[in-house]
Amino acid sequence: MNMATKNKIFEELLSEWLKAKKDRGKRGEIIKHIVAVASAHPKGVARSFRRVQMRDPCAQEKRGRDTYYTFDVCNALHEIWIASDESC
Repeated sequence: MNMATKNKIFEELLSEWLKAKKDRGKRGEIIKHIVAVASAHPKGVARSFRRVQMRDPCAQEKRGRDTYYTFDVCNALHEIWIASDESC
């Protein structure tokens, strides 16, 4: 199960989670269900719901390092490296 699938589960159950704000029994059932289905830790379920609730749907997800050089620059540098007998 990947992270996108887990997020989908949390998005589907978010409305039930918010409706059961005062009902600890109902929230406990939701937590048990998610632990069984998504293999999540019980303490992390509430944080995951909060993350899904606060996510901006218009914001683009940015992961990983910034790209300093484009692919064509890397190819040119590789050719220069090969031409210089692979020094360094």
